[in-house]
Amino acid sequence: MNATPIQVLLLEDNPGDARLVQEAFAEYAPGEFVVTWVERLADALARLATEPFDAMLCDLNLPDSSGMVGPRSITGRFPALPLVVLTGSHAPNMSRDAIQRGLQDFLVKGKSDPEVIVRTLRYAIERKGLENALITANSALEQRVAERTADLEVSNRVLRSSLERYQAVTHTATDAIISADDQGLIEDWNAGATRLFGYEQAAAVGQPLTMLIPQRFRDGHLGGMKRVLSGGEHHVLGRTVELAGQRKDASEFPLELSLSEWTVAGRWHFTGIVRDISERKLSEEALLNQSMRNQAFLHNASDGVHILDAKGKVQEVSDSFCKMLGYTREELMGAHVSLWDAQWSPLELQSILGELAAKADRSEFETRHRRKDGTIFDVEVSGQRLELRGQTLLYFSARDVTEKKRSDRQILDQIEQLKTAVMSTVEVATVLNQMRDPYTAGHQRRVAAIAVAIGAHLGFDENRQEGLRVAGHLHDVGKVIVPSEILSKPGKLGALEYQMIQGHAQAGFDVLKNVKFPWPVAEVALQHHERLDGGGYPQGLKGEAILLEARIMAVADVVEAISSHRPYRSGLGIEKALAEVESGGGTKYDRAVVEACLTLFREMGYSIPE
Repeated sequence: MNATPIQVLLLEDNPGDARLVQEAFAEYAPGEFVVTWVERLADALARLATEPFDAMLCDLNLPDSSGMVGPRSITGRFPALPLVVLTGSHAPNMSRDAIQRGLQDFLVKGKSDPEVIVRTLRYAIERKGLENALITANSALEQRVAERTADLEVSNRVLRSSLERYQAVTHTATDAIISADDQGLIEDWNAGATRLFGYEQAAAVGQPLTMLIPQRFRDGHLGGMKRVLSGGEHHVLGRTVELAGQRKDASEFPLELSLSEWTVAGRWHFTGIVRDISERKLSEEALLNQSMRNQAFLHNASDGVHILDAKGKVQEVSDSFCKMLGYTREELMGAHVSLWDAQWSPLELQSILGELAAKADRSEFETRHRRKDGTIFDVEVSGQRLELRGQTLLYFSARDVTEKKRSDRQILDQIEQLKTAVMSTVEVATVLNQMRDPYTAGHQRRVAAIAVAIGAHLGFDENRQEGLRVAGHLHDVGKVIVPSEILSKPGKLGALEYQMIQGHAQAGFDVLKNVKFPWPVAEVALQHHERLDGGGYPQGLKGEAILLEARIMAVADVVEAISSHRPYRSGLGIEKALAEVESGGGTKYDRAVVEACLTLFREMGYSIPE
């Protein structure tokens, strides 16, 4: 008997029925319940607003309400209160409607003996307590998510600011953007292309790309197009290359081309971003011809610009690179790249410089630099080979990405914290279930482990495997409605007892459906006893109508149940369990899931964890 009696509010307009209920509690649970009786819905709502009650029994036909009006009014204002209907009428589907609206159970007068009423109210209080605990834990999780979201928003503002600056530059760019089909005919032409080549859009669209290419390069262009369309190697796609272009007035100019491909209705299309690099070429030539001392460029460069010879010695540096490393320009001039590179040994650096010097394309990579004070930081480097009077030089631009990497790590850490919070919510339900039935909790843990192993073998990613783990820990949470003496009963169950056992799938769904998991946890709890041939419960689903996660859980559940020890019998062994799912593969159980399970146990040496 509880130290503090359970306070029950009885809403019943028939004094005789009210007396029978009170006598039932007095006889079957003496001292455990204190019953307060009211005859009208208005009186019940008033008492609930001012007095604490642990549960409520409610009739449907009252002086001031009828049908589900009364229960809806009560659950709407007091959603945390366990409510059981006790009525004299039972219209078809009324009990299902009652449960779907949040009521804990539905009893019919004359068909429910006093012991059933008492037991039902106990289960209703226990079940509602578990549901409220899950909702509370989920609310705490949502609060933590909100707090983490606020922290992430600070980092996102910095990222958005950088993105806005990038977009502003992009929208005002003068680059030409040109698209063409697989026949080399121009399909799209922007204002930048008009400024660059001199053709208006209407005059360019539908014309061959060759009109933009000097005559001496056209055969090579056509041959390259033919090679690509026939499945040959892509020499230009996905790279930035330097070529020559021809304007409407037949003048030539150097350009930089970045080309990408895409398909529509099975046909290839190409989009190129074209930039006039005439000024850059002139600047590069001037820089090299004047001992690479173009101070206007080096002084104003935002990234760390440094130019090396083929042996890795500094020929020129920008002010920003000096500031980045903490050295003066005089300290860096003539120094070897190994002075600041913290990623590779001098021998490795020489090999890398040789590879860069042999490439005509721009190279981008990440490395680590060392400041004069010894601190190490991450950088992104862009490198390009230059030629001056037969001498090979390497032009580099470095950008400090330490803060960017730190922000990325913080975001990953916060995601892991959120995952931990979700598992803490699951742990609440597991602990509560284990307090009532230690066997069920151990069964759920082992089923979860088997399900995750099967999911991994079927190619589930880590996130989807985590969903299987959570669903496995909670798939039998609905057994809270089943009396413990039935769960551990030896021998064959009676029809009513088996019906109560079957009810745990729907009960589990009802408990979990309002918890906002990122995986179909409630649906797995509902469907894990469904079978491919429609012979399962509670809905008799068939084939693909059953979630794949539920099909996995069904196999894991059967294997664990047959092979493991139960309170009323010894375990039958893993081979007996595997034989059961193997015989039902393709009929009762998903064939691919069964084959994965058999492979795990028979070929890969998997065993059920203790």
